[in-house]
Amino acid sequence: MKISEAIKQDAKFILASCEAVKERDGMSELWHVLVKYCSVTPLDAFRLPIKGLFLLAIKDNLLETFEKLRKVISKNKFQFIICKKITPLEQLIKSDYEELEKIIPEYFQKIPSDVKWRITMKRRHTKLKRNDIINLLANHPSAPKGPVDLENPDWIIIVEIFGEWLGLGVYRNNPIITLS
Repeated sequence: MKISEAIKQDAKFILASCEAVKERDGMSELWHVLVKYCSVTPLDAFRLPIKGLFLLAIKDNLLETFEKLRKVISKNKFQFIICKKITPLEQLIKSDYEELEKIIPEYFQKIPSDVKWRITMKRRHTKLKRNDIINLLANHPSAPKGPVDLENPDWIIIVEIFGEWLGLGVYRNNPIITLS
């Protein structure tokens, strides 16, 4: 399966990082934990052209899957060795300003207008500029009207750009799992 096919199936994505050249082992490690301890069977795993990154596509509820992962980690049922960081992405699109502008109103609707919020972004192998993306999101007519709080936000907008793909997610609390 290709990433574009997973997108057509309305898959949700898990972006994981690991040491360079250990992507295959990291995929296996995360896949094993999802299947054995979380009862989540991924659709497919994708190597990315960026060393130390890979994607898993799932059909299950993304937030529930991350809660299951947190429980597994907290109960020490499984200790991650290869994976270093796991990030949920609700949607994946081509890395493009216009594509992002089209889909962002749907995600901003989740955020109440008077809460503290922030944008968390990582860019890798892209020509898209950080300030342009932040300005596009922050100045969008449907952007939250509450204050931006970089230290203690109520809601987080996650933007992950890796090559030709842009992943997006909007969450009440920080859902990123850091393992090392």
